[in-house]
Amino acid sequence: MLLTRGNDRFLFTGDLEKEGEESLAEENDLPHCKLFKGGHHGSRTSSNDVLLSEITPENVCICCCAGSPEYSTDPAAIFPTQEMIDRVARYTKNIYVTSLATDVVYEPKASWDYTSMNGNIVVTVTAEGLTVTGSNNSTVLKDTEWFRANRTWPSYGVQ
Repeated sequence: MLLTRGNDRFLFTGDLEKEGEESLAEENDLPHCKLFKGGHHGSRTSSNDVLLSEITPENVCICCCAGSPEYSTDPAAIFPTQEMIDRVARYTKNIYVTSLATDVVYEPKASWDYTSMNGNIVVTVTAEGLTVTGSNNSTVLKDTEWFRANRTWPSYGVQ
């Protein structure tokens, strides 16, 4: 869904992954977006270069439980993935995530609890501009303890 408010655009792709995102970009004339709801929970198969280069997002919100082994215990596949972060970092440092896995145990069976990272992410647009506020905090992902322990910000990333 592409939402337009005045000159501002907001793109929500749900669980769309690489092939769907490529089709979306190829079949449509997509504008620069103030907000992109990051695809498929920040997986390595979402938020691909073809789509990102079209929408050049200013803010990215990811609905996922950062660090959760729910779908994989492979650190490279845990949401949000380093691959997705590396792609988005070319356009913005403003990445927000809803929740965070805590008390993660991998053996004998993966288990975890969770808490808010940013929490409920609220985007407010006024005549003065756009603000992103989390119900827990408004810290961008790269500045969180979880990120510093589990991911790296690429040297070419927006500072």
